[in-house]
Amino acid sequence: CIRDRSTTTGPAPLLTAATPGTRTYTVRGTDGNGCSSSASVLVTVNALPVLTVTPNAPATLCEAEIRTLTVTGAVTYLWSPGTDLSATNIAAPVLTAATVGNRTYTVTGTDGNNCTQTASVNITVNPRPTVTVVPGGPLTFCPNRVVGLQATGALSYNWSPGTDLNSTGSPLVVLTAQTVSTRTYTIVGTDGNGCTNSTSVQ
Repeated sequence: CIRDRSTTTGPAPLLTAATPGTRTYTVRGTDGNGCSSSASVLVTVNALPVLTVTPNAPATLCEAEIRTLTVTGAVTYLWSPGTDLSATNIAAPVLTAATVGNRTYTVTGTDGNNCTQTASVNITVNPRPTVTVVPGGPLTFCPNRVVGLQATGALSYNWSPGTDLNSTGSPLVVLTAQTVSTRTYTIVGTDGNGCTNSTSVQ
C-alpha cells in the first residue's frame, strides 16, 4: 500500500495511494557541500476491485433452506466464516442453513493486480416450527364417527388430503369418516417467519 507523501523534506516519506493513476515523483537531494542532484520514480496506483455481492441486503432464511451467495468484481475470493458454506474459495458458494442464528459473511476479493477489497452480507437463519397433532379421540373407528384433530406449533396450517375433513386450512379440523379406509393426513404448518414444517397422522 502506497501512501500520499507525509513529508516532502525527509529521506523516506510515506505515500498513501488515495487516487488511482500513474504519477512521477521527483526528489532533489542536497549534500553537505551544497551540491544537489535529483532522481525520479514512476508510481502506478491501481484501483481497488469493486465487489458486488448477492444477496445485497440482509437475508432471512429458514433452517435447512439452501441459498447461493455470489460475488463478482475480482479474480479470486475468500469467504469467512465458512459456517454452512459449500466452499470458501469460490465466487458462488452454496449456503445450507443448518445453523440457526445471525451471522455476517465477509468475502475478500483479489484482482489481477493483487489489490484486495471486502464486502459483507448479513444472514439470519430462523428455526422451523415444530408441528404436532393431537387427536380428540381414538384414530381407529367405525364409519360416520366424528373426531377432532388439533394442530399446534405454527401460525397457519394446510391439511391434505381434504377427504372427510370439514376444513383444510384450520388448526382444528373435524374428521367424519364416511368411507372405510386407512389414510394418512399430512399437515404443513407455517410460522410467523414464513418457515414451514410438517407432520402426519394416520
